[in-house]
Amino acid sequence: MLLNDFIAGINMLSSDGLCIHVGSSDIIVKGGLVAFTGDTLAANVIGGFKEGVGFAHKICRTCEATKEQSPRLLCHDDCILREINEHIRRCECLQSSLTDKAKKYWSRVYGINKRSVLLDVTSSVT
Repeated sequence: MLLNDFIAGINMLSSDGLCIHVGSSDIIVKGGLVAFTGDTLAANVIGGFKEGVGFAHKICRTCEATKEQSPRLLCHDDCILREINEHIRRCECLQSSLTDKAKKYWSRVYGINKRSVLLDVTSSVT
């Protein structure tokens, strides 16, 4: 799957770290994924959202805005943000044993194609 090796490497770096020999001692350096950047299409694909939102009911990857609502949403404060637990529930729904027709319907309603691979990134860096 896309980015599996990258995700595994990031998760190992955040939990086990990387041993670096400096002078006469070894130090363990840990790290993790801080941000992902990309244009709108790339961010939508990596996030598991619809690449083109023309046929989606919910058109924004960060909020619950619909096509009809979006022209009236002028400020960030006007938006109802997507909640991570609800997003994960919707992704699980799309991966469940729904019929293909039901999956297509709910995918359009949610604006989601699939679960993002970035949800597999752990954040155990201390």
